[in-house]
Amino acid sequence: MNPEQPKLSSLHDDVRMPLQDRNKADYDIYPNRHPSVGERGEFSVLQRLSQFGVTEDQLAAIGVDDLRKLTAEQYEALVGEAVTEQYDLIVANAYDHWWERTTPQMMESILATTRMVEKWQEKWGIRIVERGQDVKDTGTSALISLEGLHLLEGIQEPTAKDADDALGKLFRAGIRSFGLQYGRNTALAEDGLTTLGRYVVEKLLRNGLLVDLAHSLPKTRTDILNLAEEIGRGSQVSYTHGAPSETIAKDPEYGGMAEKRGLKDEEIQRIMRLGGIVGLGITRPFFTSIDQMTETLDRLAQFPNGLSSLAIGADFGGVSSAFMIGMATPNEVCAKLGDLLASRFKFSEADIQAILAKNAKNWVKTSLKA
Repeated sequence: MNPEQPKLSSLHDDVRMPLQDRNKADYDIYPNRHPSVGERGEFSVLQRLSQFGVTEDQLAAIGVDDLRKLTAEQYEALVGEAVTEQYDLIVANAYDHWWERTTPQMMESILATTRMVEKWQEKWGIRIVERGQDVKDTGTSALISLEGLHLLEGIQEPTAKDADDALGKLFRAGIRSFGLQYGRNTALAEDGLTTLGRYVVEKLLRNGLLVDLAHSLPKTRTDILNLAEEIGRGSQVSYTHGAPSETIAKDPEYGGMAEKRGLKDEEIQRIMRLGGIVGLGITRPFFTSIDQMTETLDRLAQFPNGLSSLAIGADFGGVSSAFMIGMATPNEVCAKLGDLLASRFKFSEADIQAILAKNAKNWVKTSLKA
């Protein structure tokens, strides 16, 4: 590996402060998955910050000795500085517990993410990506995504006009990558795309935007890929964070998620053939060890277009530290994955850099045509 520390490009990270309010811990809705969050979630906040490489010394340096006093603005500033130092490209997710929010609250949450990234741009020069040409060879870029298109919930029998209105608001808010489902039925996708869902996906693709398959159910993924290929827009389809279903199936606790959350090899190969991108997660339930992840990278790199279509979707800020497999910060991902790919599988420095950073940037640069 090059002694100069490389930077990461990640297709999915959660950058907002992980508290819904000052009295409720995030992920209280998953008590079995996150038993260590605590009554008010302070530990959860600290572990999310640590995933971006923020230390307790940095908190002390800004006068924070009690995490209950940490403001959202301080949190976002700490993460913004860390992103500048450790990322080439970050895809910042605007998702925020849709099932507990009204449509206006959802929109405000999305706008808050946009405002946060705008502050990063003003203070650290992080470029907001609205078109592919906004991605440059140097500096840090941030693209805003939406994990789960749930803005139509609460509208009985939503129409194409309702969808157009929602998409217009999201586009003006800076969203450029869209997921259709978050593991459950919506007006757009149930067991596959609904009629309205097909309308929305085609509109997104024809307008040069990106569509993410992560968290969509198997029939929905197939319908999206069929439609994208049918209209010649397959390169705009991604799977931003996850793993092959066969590796998820090996997790002793979460193997039952394999079909819903993972991709079959045929799906991976199809995305690669169409010019899309496949981002691998770096935690459980996707992989149980760094060795397993690098073995998977080596196997998938052998697929046609594989080496140019693989990337990382770290999901930092969005998972419990209990799910980590030995790579707890962006710098650790680059160092540990890079070293193992080089020493065990003889990947070249150029190939390692492609997976860790360049493939994601190149894909956004060429596929985002808004």
